[in-house]
Amino acid sequence: MIKSNSDHIEEIAGLIESAPAGMVLFEATYPYRVIISNKVYNSMWPEPIPSCGLAGSNLIEYVPQAEESGILDIFNQVAQTGESVTLFEFPYDGLAKGRTWWNWNLYPVMTDGKITALGHMAVDVTDQVTSRMQVQESEARYKSLAENVQSIFVRYDKSFRIVYLSKKAEEVTGIPVSEFIGKTNREVGTPEELCDLWEEGINFVFETGKPKNIEFEFPHVDGVRTFDLRLSPEYDAQSKVAYVLGLATDITEHKRMAAELVESERQFRTLADAMPQLVWMADADGYLFWYNKRWYEYTGTTPEQMKGWGWQSVHDPEILPSVLEKWKASIATGEPFNMEFPLKGADGKYRMFLTRTTPFKDSEGNVVRWFGTNTDISERRELEAHKREFYRRMILGATDGKLVISDRKEIDALISSPLNTWDIQALSEFAAMRNETKQLARKSGLSEDLVLHFQACVVEAAANAIKHAGGGKAHLSCNGESLIYSVSDAGSGIGALELPDVALTNGYSTAGTLGMGYKVMLRFADKVYLATGPEGTTVAIEMKIRSSDPLAAVVQNQMPLLKT
Repeated sequence: MIKSNSDHIEEIAGLIESAPAGMVLFEATYPYRVIISNKVYNSMWPEPIPSCGLAGSNLIEYVPQAEESGILDIFNQVAQTGESVTLFEFPYDGLAKGRTWWNWNLYPVMTDGKITALGHMAVDVTDQVTSRMQVQESEARYKSLAENVQSIFVRYDKSFRIVYLSKKAEEVTGIPVSEFIGKTNREVGTPEELCDLWEEGINFVFETGKPKNIEFEFPHVDGVRTFDLRLSPEYDAQSKVAYVLGLATDITEHKRMAAELVESERQFRTLADAMPQLVWMADADGYLFWYNKRWYEYTGTTPEQMKGWGWQSVHDPEILPSVLEKWKASIATGEPFNMEFPLKGADGKYRMFLTRTTPFKDSEGNVVRWFGTNTDISERRELEAHKREFYRRMILGATDGKLVISDRKEIDALISSPLNTWDIQALSEFAAMRNETKQLARKSGLSEDLVLHFQACVVEAAANAIKHAGGGKAHLSCNGESLIYSVSDAGSGIGALELPDVALTNGYSTAGTLGMGYKVMLRFADKVYLATGPEGTTVAIEMKIRSSDPLAAVVQNQMPLLKT
């Protein structure tokens, strides 16, 4: 018996209502009123949809931008030519959950050779698209070539016979859809192992009413492809499973890229394990999730112990707070983290490491991962310490014990109870400091000629801090036997290799402006203490309290600017 147009439409409407993809059936003429839309399709729209769906509304009413976007032209084209139109990975921003991507198909529904309706199917491929985008954005190491996702819609009865199959199946099999209708997969020559796999899944859905996913390889006309088949139940009026609906999506490229990602990660970890440095990775929040083998060999720890923030256990407790402060600041700002600190080895001893941490960011500038290395610099530190000690002794001997290469702790101990403190930032600002140090020097008992000597040293020390570091903090103290003036800055310091030249070479300057500053201080002070390094420089001048100095006349003739 030949089916009427209404019977045909009703059969297709039944397919649409229970389809796992978004589907809708339109009248075949403008303004393309909706005959029926399923729940998946209705859920795509942000506005509340009546329980009856979009039935009765026309295309322009629920898609106001249809004309300007070209959608209306596509409807007119399909209605006039009878040729379906497919759009792949079509972006849409009109949903509550934000931007999504869809495989979009508009096709004619034919009855007795005439177009009686237009069918529309929308398959959400957001997961596949975002997955590929994530791969494309990860460390620029993974290939980003992916073909359009292909979907096949099929309907099975309880005898595994195909009662409906979308035309996309022809692209995969090369066989016309008409050859499948009313037959089982076995009857059309599908490989036995695939028939067994699919029938097992179809039986599961019929018996349990639960959906099932099956991954399989299929001999495509262009070669073997991998598909993900989603099987879902279609219920009848008695709430029994009447049919099983299948949606097969080509995931070949996704699987290939995932395999390449795994292989790339394997190669990276092999390289990282071969590095002499300790290497680790953390997520955007600073949670460490991976270390190379060298880390575990050095620290003697286990992955379980080091997970997250467990790395704190191999840090020096006294230095750990400053490490955490700087690390958390980098996490908050997304700036690189660089610091030198000790790490405890498996033998319980600490060795000094240089840590460099680089953020990896996405296309929008957000940190997605941190990559860090710890390089053992303990031997270099020891060599530098030996070199510095050699220079210290050499300089101490060459200056008759007047220039002491020291550290800030030793100098801080000399000025534990300062008479006064000054912040000096420019040459014009230390006039007041110069006058105050002069008055305090006189009060301490220094003779007038020694006051002039002391003032010469104060001016040179303060000027150096301003010229080379933009200023610093100065202190003046008296221990009863000596007057001590110190100035500290936060400049780049004097390199260890430059110390002998600074102390011993006539007129040497580290920046072209130091001039005779240190010569003046060494000439007039009883002792000059120097602490310098990457964190800055501190100079302290010690003048013993006494009544006169035979060099007073020389000073008065050579330094008239210090007279008042």
